[in-house]
Amino acid sequence: MFGIFKSPFKVRLYGKQQEDENLTFPYTETEVSLDVQIASDQNQPEAEGDSRLTKLTAYGSFPFSPADQMTGKPGDWLCYHGRWYECIGSAHHLHTPSKHYVSDFVLIPEVYDKDGYAG
Repeated sequence: MFGIFKSPFKVRLYGKQQEDENLTFPYTETEVSLDVQIASDQNQPEAEGDSRLTKLTAYGSFPFSPADQMTGKPGDWLCYHGRWYECIGSAHHLHTPSKHYVSDFVLIPEVYDKDGYAG
């Protein structure tokens, strides 16, 4: 991907499940340069009349891990304008000159703990 379209974003990368009574997933936070775009027509209206972005697409050289429903492992998170989004899919586009990744993210509900995955 061309660097001109990228900006640094805070991401949360989840590891393997811990063998403790809480069944937690450790994570590390870092910054990654990405081109993040709003998925078209994916705004969700709210009671107050505002709309909230529910889906994003990120382009870059970073391989995100999507959520795994079979194991319960959360997908990697992306912070966009103060809200966290979870990766639901990531594909490596080897057929393009930039050989970049395209990753899809969905808004994480506010019921989740901002310091970690509450699932």
